[in-house]
Amino acid sequence: MKTNKLFLVAALLGTVLAGCQKVTEVQNPEEKPGDVKAWTLKVLAVKDVDTRALNYSGNTMKPYWQNDEKVDVYLGGDKLGTLTVTAVSDEGTATLEGTVSVENLQVGNQLFLLFPGSEDGAWTYLRQSGELPEAFDYAASELEVASLDSDAQTITVTSDEAHFVNQQSIYRFHFKVSGTAISVKSFIVASDGGELVRSRSYNSGWNSSYGNLFVNTLSAQTPSLVSIRNENTDAERYTFSVVGDDNKLYLGEKVISGGVVNSQFYNANITVEHKAFTPETVGSISEVSEVL
Repeated sequence: MKTNKLFLVAALLGTVLAGCQKVTEVQNPEEKPGDVKAWTLKVLAVKDVDTRALNYSGNTMKPYWQNDEKVDVYLGGDKLGTLTVTAVSDEGTATLEGTVSVENLQVGNQLFLLFPGSEDGAWTYLRQSGELPEAFDYAASELEVASLDSDAQTITVTSDEAHFVNQQSIYRFHFKVSGTAISVKSFIVASDGGELVRSRSYNSGWNSSYGNLFVNTLSAQTPSLVSIRNENTDAERYTFSVVGDDNKLYLGEKVISGGVVNSQFYNANITVEHKAFTPETVGSISEVSEVL
């Protein structure tokens, strides 16, 4: 009986000791968090004379930056953060500064800067209104990481300046019938080349989706200002379907015989003609199938 009691006590002690042991978790090395750090980036930004030029008078456009504008920073297709603009002068120079968060940033990485920055990071030419298209006037620059200061958490790039290049042109369209300007409610721009960019996205590089551009004007008055990226840079013919303020449909075209150049300001007079839809013959439907 005494022996049985000893066995029982030993069994109970073993249970208690096992319950008090610390559990050691085995981590999967593949689940180890990456080295995500926040880095400060500060760079001088320059707009060339034909870049980001929306302050215009007559046929002259002038480049400029505005305080508190935003520039998005990308590594590959990943948005890392946003830089804030502090204008240095009215000649197209500014300081960009902000914080970017990135995993395992390395010397030699190429940072892509896109202006204007946006919450959704969209690069689109849709939903334009015919007004000054500041939200659609994209300019881009690339910078190479030269060094990383882990103590100060700062990035140094190889170039002293980030030169921004416009990614499209601004077109100012005047629609006229027999030389007289007309007011428009909306219009569609199409091209023979079929490479009018509707939006851009990243997939092993920046890629474009193509199609016609629809502009629903906020003001019925002309001219209408439209931001257009055309990736067919050969001789081009634009065609226009215009709904006038009188609710009539007008059609017209414009040929650019010398080829399209992005990052320019085009002032174009478009002659359009009223298109009347009248049936060629009048008859009756004799069978149900003819309804289709």
